Amino acid sequence: MVVEQGLASTEHVRECLDIIARLSEKHVTPLPRLGELLVRKGYLSPQHLEATLRVSPRPSESASPSNAQVTLPSEVAEAAENSNNRVGKYVRVKAIGAGGMGEVWSAWDTELRRWVALKFLNSHNHDEIARFEREAQTAAKLSHPNIAAVYDVGDAGGRPYIALQLIRGRTLGVFPRNRLKVLVDFVRQAALAVQYAHGEGVVHRDLKPQNIMIEGKLNAMAEASEYRLYVMDFGLAKQAAGESTLSVSGTVLGTPSYMPPEQARGLLAQVDARSDVYSLGATLYELLTGQPPFKHQNVYEILKLVVEEDPKPPRTINPMVDGDLETVVLKCLEKDPARRYATAKELAEDLGRFLAGEPVVAQPASVSYRLRKWVGRRKALATAVVTAVLAGIAVAAILGGGAVERAREARELRSEADKAFSAKDWSRTNELLGRYLALRPDDRPAWDQKAACERELELVRKKADSKVVAMEAAALCQKALAFVKEGKTLWRVRTAKPEQWEKLFVDALGFAHEALARDASLPGNHATLGEILEAQGNWTEAVAAYDRAIKIDSSFAEAWQRRGICYLELFSDALMDAQWRSTKPEQVLLILMNPGPRAVECRKNAIDSLKRYSEIRQDAAGSVEYRYTQVAASIVQGRFVEADQASDRLLAEVQTDERVWLLKAASQIARMNFAGAVATLNKLIEDVAPQLWRPYFFRGWIRLVNKDWDRAVADCTRAAELDSRQARVYAVRAAAHIGKNNVAAAVADYDRALQYSPQWGYVWTARASAKLRMGDAKAAVEDSTRGMELEPNEPTAPLVRSQAKWKLEDTPGAVEDAGRAIKLTPRDVDAYIWRSHLRFTAGDWAGGLQDATRLTELEPKEGNHWYRRGKLWLAQKEYRKALEDFRKAVELAPDLASQLDPLIAQCRAKLGE
Repeated sequence: MVVEQGLASTEHVRECLDIIARLSEKHVTPLPRLGELLVRKGYLSPQHLEATLRVSPRPSESASPSNAQVTLPSEVAEAAENSNNRVGKYVRVKAIGAGGMGEVWSAWDTELRRWVALKFLNSHNHDEIARFEREAQTAAKLSHPNIAAVYDVGDAGGRPYIALQLIRGRTLGVFPRNRLKVLVDFVRQAALAVQYAHGEGVVHRDLKPQNIMIEGKLNAMAEASEYRLYVMDFGLAKQAAGESTLSVSGTVLGTPSYMPPEQARGLLAQVDARSDVYSLGATLYELLTGQPPFKHQNVYEILKLVVEEDPKPPRTINPMVDGDLETVVLKCLEKDPARRYATAKELAEDLGRFLAGEPVVAQPASVSYRLRKWVGRRKALATAVVTAVLAGIAVAAILGGGAVERAREARELRSEADKAFSAKDWSRTNELLGRYLALRPDDRPAWDQKAACERELELVRKKADSKVVAMEAAALCQKALAFVKEGKTLWRVRTAKPEQWEKLFVDALGFAHEALARDASLPGNHATLGEILEAQGNWTEAVAAYDRAIKIDSSFAEAWQRRGICYLELFSDALMDAQWRSTKPEQVLLILMNPGPRAVECRKNAIDSLKRYSEIRQDAAGSVEYRYTQVAASIVQGRFVEADQASDRLLAEVQTDERVWLLKAASQIARMNFAGAVATLNKLIEDVAPQLWRPYFFRGWIRLVNKDWDRAVADCTRAAELDSRQARVYAVRAAAHIGKNNVAAAVADYDRALQYSPQWGYVWTARASAKLRMGDAKAAVEDSTRGMELEPNEPTAPLVRSQAKWKLEDTPGAVEDAGRAIKLTPRDVDAYIWRSHLRFTAGDWAGGLQDATRLTELEPKEGNHWYRRGKLWLAQKEYRKALEDFRKAVELAPDLASQLDPLIAQCRAKLGE
């Protein structure tokens, strides 16, 4: 099921099955379940596992080889006897932890038959509830093997709770400290997990030993790989996606002994990934020394120390700490975030080097840097010291040695600065040149070099800022895509309601727009917006989004593909515009082979886009997505038999992909195989995707073409229930109502269609025609005029307006509009008949005769045309010509004889025959 839905790859599933097989061979018990292993490996999110298990069929007890799977564990059965332990679908079993905010219980999930941890909130404080909800929302979006998974959220008697992955272990705060390298490796693993969270736009803000769990049996000789580490408690997490913080400015949140200075000051806007690096360093500091970097009985004093003091070097507390490891820790604990590791990944890599016996990248702080920090914190004392130093310098100068020493120091600083500049170490260069220029302020080239260095530093800062922005935008897009994916999954669930997935799409749209507001330079951000708009059926807007993505990156294969599919939808819409105006099924193929200008343009764009995708992704020629694209291309190019056969081959592999079923139905419709298309759509509706509106819509359209009005209305009604925003559904249903002569219902549906698609000229014209039938000629003129404005090359609108004007006794205007229709379609018989009638009734014999003559040229074997022209000759007393036309009419249509015999006799009498 997860492979068919695209939630995990076949390779990932096979890998996990192989792991289970190997564990079984080694008689490991209990064996992990496939879904749980996919989540642990990071191949599947807990939410998608939960959704898949909920809709998958469950084996009955009788079909199971044993009742082991359905029998409750004894402690669960005992706890279940107390109704107070029932929390929704969970049975609360045992308290396993408690804190200031709430408590944690082990519990049993009665639906999915697994252990979970239930975390309850005791407080009713608004901020704490918001923080609790934040934890659930934030952790739920993270899917990593070293981050505890969130399964569910709920409320039990007014107490919010979160259902989490149950981890049977102990926190890093109480883990034995006898294996230093094991502890270091734990911090390395935690850093990698935190780096993943940062990549998802989440900063933890409360990392400490108590929020890192270690699962596994204690063994004095065990290596770190024999344990499993989990980062926990995202209650204070800050999402880079732009959510508001959980406190006002100046409020301190977190654990004082482990928080960075910027957080201790309450400057939450400055808290970022480097803040978590600080907390990881503080955690490692405690593991190495047995105490946090700063401690005091008074919280305020701890915060003051965090902001103002440097921590004692770990080796002054524990001489066994390696020098390189001390350097790594102190780099994490720098007051200035810019001097820490830029990312948690960099910290993890340096810890990996230490564990591998390689030199670390971090370097101890220089004496001058430590002196400057000391001076900065003790300005008053520094003034006295500097005075003393200056006095000493003066004495030294008197003695004659000061100048020589300053010259030597200046030369060394200049040489080191040049080396750093060549190595493009801009920060180091800037520092060295600053110290050098304090000694040699008249060195103009050095000032120029320092200015160049500062420009480079500014570029680096801008790049870093842009990376942060890009990361935030990417996190928003990931969130948007997750919402879209969840919405599409709900399409396939029989019990889901349209408003459920519609809200997901709306929320996703908000995230996508916010991502673009942050960074519009990334093609993926535009493509994400396009995918959401496409899921909503907004093909034109989706195309515009894909166009922007392609403009930024012309090799963006997926954007080309989705653009082609959207144009395929627009091509289908354009064809249906024409097809609805025809009541004869045999004309459908003619329209398909000779589409109008708009359809031709959409077809060309679809072909070009899908061709471009195929050129870029030739490496994926065997994939389902590539072959799906080829089927779509075959349809728009008119290779319908080929498309039908290719879709059959594809359906043999992907029975649950509704897109392929719809393509097959489209190819059958194009071949006028309406019965086959209905059978395909029935299969799609009954067995694959009962909640999709489009199968009902297409089936309703086929029934409209076949004049099965009642069933056409029923199908369109169901389509509208499933997606109320689709204008073409209402347009088809309106046409079916016209067929049933229920004109009022048709007008109501045209109203709805225009509500969602106000620029659709055809619907304005169709509503004008319906209003004309209801006797509202004035409204018909207004609607048809709007139709002409929107589709100036469409002949139906001026013809309808002509009829409406005639009803309003505006014969000249009616004749003029009929002429517009004829000019747009010079071979439109109906338009000539109508104008000929208008001219005849207005006494314009010459004009009417001209139109009647044109009709005999267009359809020389149609007796009525000769009859019409004969009457016009007769009105002008051209008896010989009238007699010839009447005789021709009878010859072509003998059933007209009874009407024409008196006229023929009249002509003969006038001619004296």
